Amino acid sequence: AGRPFYLAAIISGISRIHDNKHYPSDVIAGAGLGVAIVRGFDLSLTSQKGPEFHSLARITPGQIQIIFMF
Repeated sequence: AGRPFYLAAIISGISRIHDNKHYPSDVIAGAGLGVAIVRGFDLSLTSQKGPEFHSLARITPGQIQIIFMF
């Protein structure tokens, strides 16, 4: 059931890049974040022991990294 939504997200991301509204890195980061959040909810709803979630933020000169682990 998720395939039409993934297709809509891909088309939306490509159009945002084409219209110079976002950089490709913005679209890729947003897609990664969206997939991670959905997978986390999916795991928390199907797991018997409950969700396990970790996050890490690292700031270095010229970049910010945010890592989510489920």
